Amino acid sequence: PAEAKIGAVIAAFNPFWPEEQIVATAKLSGLDAFVFDQANAAVIARVRPQLTWIKHWFVVGGTAEGAVALDPLVAAASDAEPELGAFNDDPMALFYTSGSTGVSKPVVHSHASSKATSAFLLELPHEEGHVWGTGPIIWGVGYTCTLGAATFTGMKTALEDDFGPRPFLAAVQRERISHVTMLPSQWADLLAN
Repeated sequence: PAEAKIGAVIAAFNPFWPEEQIVATAKLSGLDAFVFDQANAAVIARVRPQLTWIKHWFVVGGTAEGAVALDPLVAAASDAEPELGAFNDDPMALFYTSGSTGVSKPVVHSHASSKATSAFLLELPHEEGHVWGTGPIIWGVGYTCTLGAATFTGMKTALEDDFGPRPFLAAVQRERISHVTMLPSQWADLLAN
């Protein structure tokens, strides 16, 4: 949510992309900064020499050579709301095509289009203590209907790496998840388990 508020354009890469896809998509997207987690540090170390134009590297959940550890920065940051840096038709996020004709291509999603996509969720009753549960946000509709919706409603979000039945049910208990959006296949998988 903070990235959207300050006007940074978010590009959620699929951690399962092959290395050549990461490099090609980073080139097409014109990234200035790259945030990765400790689990993907080895992959980033291999592709980073090919991404020479990226100015800022941040790692979450640990340390990595040549990257700034993001966790201490977040811990030391102010709790004050940031100034709004983008509005309406300003770009908010890059979502990626399936890559059926080659490399996944970035598609610009504006603040207005993201809000419109999740508009029906804005009417969802919720209270201060409610938590939106979501799995990975590597697909465009996944962002706008999960993390994007939580951003616009002001709800806390539990962003999980895995959205399978067991991890999801564990996250519901651990994070006290009260709201979730899932595809029919995800509901079927959850009910079958």
